[in-house]
Amino acid sequence: MTRPSNRPAFSRFCARLAFALLLCACNESRSSLDGSTVKNEPTRFAPSDDRIRYVGRFDLRDPDIARFAWPATSFELRFEGTSLTLDLEDTALPDGTVENDWLAIAIDGRTPTRLELSQGRKTYEIAHGLESGMHQAIVSKRTEAEVG
Repeated sequence: MTRPSNRPAFSRFCARLAFALLLCACNESRSSLDGSTVKNEPTRFAPSDDRIRYVGRFDLRDPDIARFAWPATSFELRFEGTSLTLDLEDTALPDGTVENDWLAIAIDGRTPTRLELSQGRKTYEIAHGLESGMHQAIVSKRTEAEVG
């Protein structure tokens, strides 16, 4: 894990992995002791969670926000469930220029799919309809730092 940078230029134009990674097992259910079916609640992972592996330059000074701007910067996590959503915030450049970032999402070693982020904080479903069980997600930034 790369330690936070003190360079102000880095934090000026950063996409933010805001608040938390939200891991949803919303299609899974389990049986309770009385035999009824109980829907599993989503599991939330804070960006500071040790189960997330960061590759590249990340600003991790705030435990609730992982900021990144450089292309090919990525994070990886393993999760159990049938879907995965991410809470992300894409921010404009310091001069107010709005250019949307693009991410590459690879689930279970498959060919990455592209995801265009929208300005502001949004929740993105990056995987759904997966078989029940363990999965791996790798999320990489595709756009240049000057985009956000």
